[in-house]
Amino acid sequence: RQQASSTTTDASASINYDHDRDPFCLSSEDAKELSTRLQVTELVIKSNADRLSSICYLLLGVHQLFR
Repeated sequence: RQQASSTTTDASASINYDHDRDPFCLSSEDAKELSTRLQVTELVIKSNADRLSSICYLLLGVHQLFR
């Protein structure tokens, strides 16, 4: 397992929680649970969630082009 640095940055404040407007978002509870289970900071979870969200939007855009 990869151990994250022990910085105390609170990433939960910048995670997108608006489930009505953004289908690719992560709840605060899920971010905390993932950070605990994976033993990484919430900043790592947030960074990866943001990366996955942008990939999902890219794939959705490509899908729309071929409809």
